[in-house]
Amino acid sequence: MKIKLAAIQLQSKDDLQANLDHCALLLAKAAQENVKLAVLPENFAMFAAGAQLATAKQLPEIQTWLAEQARQHQL
Repeated sequence: MKIKLAAIQLQSKDDLQANLDHCALLLAKAAQENVKLAVLPENFAMFAAGAQLATAKQLPEIQTWLAEQARQHQL
C-alpha cells in the first residue's frame, strides 16, 4: 500500500494567525493533490525570538486547529 505524503516547508513569521492561514492554504493544496500525510515544520505556528512562552500558552488552540485541518482535508 502506498501513501502519498507532503513535507511542507514555510518561513514562519512572528504572526500566529498569518502562519496558520498560510499553513491552511498549503494543507488544502496538499489534500487536492491526494496527500494523506502532511508534515509541518516544528516552528510552523510561530518563529520569533522571545515568543516561545507565548506560543506555548496557545498550544491547546494550535492543536485544535491542527485537528480541524486534518479532519477537513482528510489528512
